[in-house]
Amino acid sequence: RLNNTINKNSIEFSPIYLNDSTLLYGSLRTDTALFVVHNNDGKAAEMPYRHFYVAKKDKNDWKFANEWLEGDFNKDAVHSGNGAFSPNKKHFYFTRCEQNWRYQIICKIYVSQNVNNQWSEPVELPEEINMKKYSSTQPAVGTDSKTGCEVLYFVSNRPDGKGGMDIWYSIFQCKTQTWQA
Repeated sequence: RLNNTINKNSIEFSPIYLNDSTLLYGSLRTDTALFVVHNNDGKAAEMPYRHFYVAKKDKNDWKFANEWLEGDFNKDAVHSGNGAFSPNKKHFYFTRCEQNWRYQIICKIYVSQNVNNQWSEPVELPEEINMKKYSSTQPAVGTDSKTGCEVLYFVSNRPDGKGGMDIWYSIFQCKTQTWQA
């Protein structure tokens, strides 16, 4: 168990090693019990959002360092988390979740590219992955052994699944630069 500079009473999730002494993770970063309260206009009251944070290793102990500032991954009033790097570390896939007009949380997967050690503005993946009205989250990335193209595994509540959140995948078509449906 990591110390209380990292672990709070709320949720910490999806840790990823950036290197031997740096850990990227998602967190709400609060010790306060949270209740969703709606204002008279029906909108959610001010509340904390899940974002990406960094922990650094100091001798044998991990300690909270700061919010992850390398790219534009954390966005005000939007939950961000569940990140995954492509095997070559040139793409970072992650989830952003927002509440819709029905007060449902809908998550979508985004990708950012590392070009000359700079992360590009995140782009929402197309409908082959992010179907309207359904959540897609928990990205994991591999490589197709025949083509060398990326394979994105994700969880979604889209139609034609077995029920609830199911595991899906889409293969990036290197020649056409599109995702397989």
